[in-house]
Amino acid sequence: MKKYFLFALMGIFALAASCAKQDDVDNLQKQIDELKSDQIATISSQVSSINTSITNLVAMDSELKGYITTLQGQARDWAKADEDLDKFCTCCSSFIKC
Repeated sequence: MKKYFLFALMGIFALAASCAKQDDVDNLQKQIDELKSDQIATISSQVSSINTSITNLVAMDSELKGYITTLQGQARDWAKADEDLDKFCTCCSSFIKC
């Protein structure tokens, strides 16, 4: 009789331990599921923001290239004007002796 009682008692302990382990597993799975759902939403939001930023940066890059082209043209015009002014000053200095 003692043997059966010990076997029954060991069976109850084993069953209790396996239930506790299953509760732990269920709890961990719940935590993992919550993390995954939160992180996926956050990552999706970040990807969307990055894509919007890329679009804005491409537009700004195009605009800045336009400004650069305009400024380069103005720089060439100013360089030409400076060259013409130097020629004029050289020409005038030959007529005016200081």
